[in-house]
Amino acid sequence: MSYKVALLIPYYGNWPNDYFNLFLDSCKNNKLLDIHFITDQNINRTIDNVKSIYMSINTIESLISDKLNINICLNNPYKLCDFKPTYGVLFGDYIKDYKYWAYGDIDLIFGNISKFISEKILLDNDIITFRTDHIHGPFTIIKNISSNNELYKSGVNYKEILKNDLYMSFDEFGSQGFKINKDHPDENILEDNFSAICYNAFRRNELSLYMEDFSIEKIIDSKNVLIYNEGEIYDIETKKEYMFYHWVWEKRSLWFKYPTWIDNIPKRYYIADTGFYNESQYRFYFFISIKRKIVGTINWCFLKTINYIKRLIGKNVTIDTYPRVGFVKYI
Repeated sequence: MSYKVALLIPYYGNWPNDYFNLFLDSCKNNKLLDIHFITDQNINRTIDNVKSIYMSINTIESLISDKLNINICLNNPYKLCDFKPTYGVLFGDYIKDYKYWAYGDIDLIFGNISKFISEKILLDNDIITFRTDHIHGPFTIIKNISSNNELYKSGVNYKEILKNDLYMSFDEFGSQGFKINKDHPDENILEDNFSAICYNAFRRNELSLYMEDFSIEKIIDSKNVLIYNEGEIYDIETKKEYMFYHWVWEKRSLWFKYPTWIDNIPKRYYIADTGFYNESQYRFYFFISIKRKIVGTINWCFLKTINYIKRLIGKNVTIDTYPRVGFVKYI
């Protein structure tokens, strides 16, 4: 393929050592991507298609002011997720030589991207995303032209949304949880999120929109077991292949365990609702998974009790329990 995609990922704070190498390892075989980290951290691995752009948090605040005319103090760097649709403008100086750019997350593992994205798909579409009900925050590709890069400006009160200290899901479905409903294509859609903005532009024939379910998320209820095998991800039973796996739900459970072999990643490993397994561990998957769930449930009950006591005596709770047993959230 003659085209490259610049994947832009601003990241501040320490790298998540539990899984960062898993993400990097899955990038190295996907030559379609050039991954650009905008960060104040060093990357202690050399990978041909992974690049680092040093930028302090103060510098990125100044860049937001200069490029977007928005004054903001990034007290929580996670707020940058709301800015994903603006990256084509915000980091435009770094992607001048690319016909396509993308935004994405690092709590995922790429499979073989080239099996799912052909040169024709790139050429024929302005927005390429991997859910059918909304524009996908973990990985979306955008053709690098000014009309696409400035789409975010169509958003209702977009400056107020981006100025808000809280994450407003502007990059995906907004605070109201907008989802594309093709059964009611003529409904009036409030453009307070990027999904609504893109879908309305598509309905007006102002852009071409490619949406396919090539990713997998939330394996906790399906009991799927995935295999990562030499750069490909597929279901162990159905053999269905995926472009990437995003553990957005699994990471909230106390029994989802990251690998201890993170510095020596095998070519083949397994992923289940209880975490990662190498070949030798997977031979005892039944017993290890039960142990992880028992320990995770005990820890959840203990945390729930501690939080109850903290609230009684007026102390702050930083990790709270969901009503669903085993699942937690950071406050």
